[in-house]
Amino acid sequence: MLLLEFFLTPQYEIPSNCGSKVFRLAVCAVGFYLYTFPLEMDEPIHVAITRLSASSLAGGGLLTLHQLLQARASTLARTPNELKKSISSLSFEECSLGVCHLLALLWDCKGEGTDNFAFDATVNFLERCHQSQIQQCPAEFVAVVKSAVRFAVHADEQSATSESTGLPVQESFSLRLVGPLLESTEKFRPEPQNITSADSAFLQLCLSRRFYDKARCVLDRDAFKVTQLLSQSLEDCAAYYTAAGDIWIALEEYERAFNALDMALSLPSIPGETDSLQVEAFKRFALLSLMLRGRVTRPPPPSPNAEETLRMATYHKDFAQYELVFHQRNLASGARASPNDAASQNSLFSFLSDRLQNLERQVQLHAAQLKEDKTIHLALALLTSVVRRKVEELSRIFCALPLESFRKKMNVASDSEAVRLLRSLPSKPGTPPLCTYDEDRKLVLFNSGLSVGSNATEEEGTSVAFLGTLKREVESALQRVQTVSQHMRDAEAKVTDSEGFQRFVEDVSDGEGGRESQRDQQEGRGEADPRGRAREGGADCDDGQSREACWQPMDDVQTFEEEVEMGSSSQRGEDAAGG
Repeated sequence: MLLLEFFLTPQYEIPSNCGSKVFRLAVCAVGFYLYTFPLEMDEPIHVAITRLSASSLAGGGLLTLHQLLQARASTLARTPNELKKSISSLSFEECSLGVCHLLALLWDCKGEGTDNFAFDATVNFLERCHQSQIQQCPAEFVAVVKSAVRFAVHADEQSATSESTGLPVQESFSLRLVGPLLESTEKFRPEPQNITSADSAFLQLCLSRRFYDKARCVLDRDAFKVTQLLSQSLEDCAAYYTAAGDIWIALEEYERAFNALDMALSLPSIPGETDSLQVEAFKRFALLSLMLRGRVTRPPPPSPNAEETLRMATYHKDFAQYELVFHQRNLASGARASPNDAASQNSLFSFLSDRLQNLERQVQLHAAQLKEDKTIHLALALLTSVVRRKVEELSRIFCALPLESFRKKMNVASDSEAVRLLRSLPSKPGTPPLCTYDEDRKLVLFNSGLSVGSNATEEEGTSVAFLGTLKREVESALQRVQTVSQHMRDAEAKVTDSEGFQRFVEDVSDGEGGRESQRDQQEGRGEADPRGRAREGGADCDDGQSREACWQPMDDVQTFEEEVEMGSSSQRGEDAAGG
């Protein structure tokens, strides 16, 4: 100190034998270094922290303090008791940078009672820390936060074990930490768009202790900016998105969960850093993707070991093969099928029923693995979503259904189970349920269709219910009739233009057929046109004989017969439905 004052005071002059100005500057630098970094002096560390944290020094003092504490870290780490005394004697608000450094060192110390003291001090520090100071020591702040979260989660797990064994239970450490940690993570972010390692630690705490509503404060923002200074590794970034996906799943906001997990899987896969987290993310992503998109939209990430590779095969192969995207399939040309068969092959409801049955089989087969991976609840949610889609499809066709018909269509064992299924269907907030059950009439009423009046009988409700499916069958039958009619017109043209048809007309006019035609004309049943075709009144006479006599010139005989048969069966189906 005296040396520094000697060279900085104007009245003192450097002796002529002391050298040039370079010597003077060198001595000044040495004196300033000794003043700034009192390594060899007996000045306590808390005194140096208080002095260099003074507001009059602005940012320069904090930078100097940061360098000083980094230089003395190894020495300070060997004295946990001195660290405790120093922390207790400092102002957490005015000396946030220094306290953050000391807490980071204290968490690394192993000693009896050290962790409890460090946790209590950390909670106080997070409540009162100064924003500008903690942003200047990001590595130390993140280290303090992660250490506190690990301690709180582990201590609460031990408390839960103690509760199960009848031992006295301590106050929840996580509950004490979550509020101050939320405030400090918001202070630590320079901008709302930043994703920081402190955010990842906070989400891990919320996920482990089910503080889902608290987590919304971090997740309900447009966060996209990642910097190496604030998010210290890709592992922290992957942990942020993976935890966000798990929390959104717990809140049953599956679309947001899908987007978060997709971001986690979009990060580079680095062995030993992000690959394990991405494997966990894919286990949930595969089921969510199947639920929301109908298919698994991306392949599994590289697995860290052979065991996880087999697990990924389960999610990607056994579940992904049952896509829920319905592709409209048409009957092959010339296929023999009744209208009911055709409807079953092209029905989205039948498709979903088949997929649901297969997915249920896979869930039962891999139940142990799903429970171990903690995805069994998501697999059950997937099955529930398919059941809901089946009911939605029914609501597009029917206005109401008898309970027995609904039970058969949903493939449940009993009426009581069908009623439980109705009441367990998930519904979006603010929207009415898909269907309701009328116990008096034993009718399932679909809200998307026309409602059945309160005075309507069960027969009336049933007849109204089948209007939708009849409309579909009629439209399909009309399409087939149009196709068959075109073939018939083409065939008729070939027949009437043939020489055999002309000879047949001449033979009929000369024989018994001619006498029948004259008698029909007299009785007013119709009159043949010049080409020999009867009008509407006598269109059916001798139709079978005409076909047998003139069928040979046609080329596509078998195809035409099959299409005519399909048209006839369609007409029978329409008549039966109308009856």
